[in-house]
Amino acid sequence: MAWLIDRTEALQEAVAAICAEHLESKTK
Repeated sequence: MAWLIDRTEALQEAVAAICAEHLESKTK
């Protein structure tokens, strides 16, 4: 079950990174 938590955390980090990129591209 631990692998599922690791996958979820990694997915959240990826989503946060993508959102940050979108915000940066909008402000430029």
